[in-house]
Amino acid sequence: MQLKKSIIERATTRPLRIGGYLRVSTKDQAIEGDSLPAQRSFMERVVTQWKEAGIPIEKIEFYEDGGRSGKNLKRPEFRRLQYDVQRGELDLVLAMKIDRLSRNTDDFRIIEQVLEEHKVEFCPINDFYDPSNAQGWFMRHMTIGQAEYERRVIGERTRDGLNFRARQGWWNGGFLYGYRKDEQTEKLVPHPEEAEIVRKHFFDAFERLGSVGRVLEHLGKVGIRYPIRRTGQEGPAGFKPFEKQQVRRILENEVYLGHIVWSKIRTEHAHEAIISQEQFARVQRQLNQNRKGRANSRYSRGRQSPLRNLVRCGCGHRMTPKGGTGRNGTHHYYECTRTIHQGGRLECCAPRIPAAALEGAVLRCLRRLSTSQQARQRVVEEALRQLGEEAQRAGEEAALVRQRLGTVQGEINNLVGVLKVMGAGALETVKDELHRLESERQTLRDQLRQLDEQQAPKTILEHQARKFIESWSDIGELLEQANLEEQRVILHHLIEVIELRSSDPKEKRGTYLLKIFPEVGPLDFGGAGSNDSDPNPSNPANGSGDRVVLTENGVVRQFGKKAPRLGLEPRT
Repeated sequence: MQLKKSIIERATTRPLRIGGYLRVSTKDQAIEGDSLPAQRSFMERVVTQWKEAGIPIEKIEFYEDGGRSGKNLKRPEFRRLQYDVQRGELDLVLAMKIDRLSRNTDDFRIIEQVLEEHKVEFCPINDFYDPSNAQGWFMRHMTIGQAEYERRVIGERTRDGLNFRARQGWWNGGFLYGYRKDEQTEKLVPHPEEAEIVRKHFFDAFERLGSVGRVLEHLGKVGIRYPIRRTGQEGPAGFKPFEKQQVRRILENEVYLGHIVWSKIRTEHAHEAIISQEQFARVQRQLNQNRKGRANSRYSRGRQSPLRNLVRCGCGHRMTPKGGTGRNGTHHYYECTRTIHQGGRLECCAPRIPAAALEGAVLRCLRRLSTSQQARQRVVEEALRQLGEEAQRAGEEAALVRQRLGTVQGEINNLVGVLKVMGAGALETVKDELHRLESERQTLRDQLRQLDEQQAPKTILEHQARKFIESWSDIGELLEQANLEEQRVILHHLIEVIELRSSDPKEKRGTYLLKIFPEVGPLDFGGAGSNDSDPNPSNPANGSGDRVVLTENGVVRQFGKKAPRLGLEPRT
């Protein structure tokens, strides 16, 4: 394969940096087949031929998306490729065919604009057309249009086939606990051992115990675990504890009544039922009653928890406020949700953290921070730096949007010109396309307006920075005067996350990592128990977040309201 003359000329000034993009659509191809290795091997041979021809090449980086569809750009390795292109780390992008990069015409236009803006060439090995001339541009876009047409046809046929199977009472899904699929009839048949477990340890246990959480605890005590299934392997690859949502889905799934529900299609009595209609109805009534009982989930045993949704366990899961009544009254604490949802202490050994101790430590930290003007000044400097980088990215994105907006406006003008020449009789032909373009134009205009608003002048930011420094001086007094619910509103404006690190589980001692908006953190502070040491608020580090802080007029003093943006906050 011969390179374009412009690419060869660029290689004379600097060795080429090549990105090879590989993609297959199904997991079976990605894991079992040879599609990805074949693509990679072929690209390596092509690059070797270029080197032997005397073309300087610095590197070739491969980006492999296995089992990913080309219908959109939500592919991790493609995003990494796009990021490297935008950072100027690539000169050439290789792919076996155009449709490996995308099977969507709109997405392909966006990709072309990004590559053109950063002066990166795209070279599909088997579909090479020179887009610098009209014929090559037409052939390239006709190829990607044909790829999208094939994708849509395949999607329609697949949906029709699945709908037909559901109407026949055949099973479309994968592994289902309690059943196995008969390979001859394509219908579900009860698995003797698992079906008895579903009856006895799920539905009967739920009626006896009254909640999903207690059923989960019961399964852990009797040693019932969920089989891990792997593609191409007959038996289970292992076992793991049931999760709370898995238990809930089993209790709510009508397939155990013998019905097949697929999209809007419902086929009753498609296979043998495991649960009777009467028992299933009783279980659903109890589940609905449990949901109503949790409707006021803002409070834990009548107490308002100011750090709700802010505390994270050392294992990475959120901690939620809980309450319990003991011999000495009601006790409030924060507990890891992994312990609650994934089978108890076997999954996470973090202790329950006394709510009053943790909340008191965080409030004392913020009060001390509010007394340090030096720390607040560093907050402003870090926020302004991050905002400057974000404003630059917003400017680059706005340029792309303006370019696409010009293209859309040109296409609209062309269609209007067609109507002027051919008259009203052509309206039916172009009506749908004209409506789509006008809708896209409005979307692009709204997006451009939002991007422009993100680019605030430096003088305004500096003025708002002074206001920000003054506003934080009032935090200590504001928290002191607020009740628990008002503190919750204020803290959700100030704190991104509180990460707990247990140092002594038995004594319930530890430290916490506090990240605030705009970022002062992460800062290590003394922790949740009596081990509360003084912080060092004058040592800020980087972080991320997009919530707002208090304004100088204390807007968040009003119950339940958030302060308006100051323009100092980094956006993600």
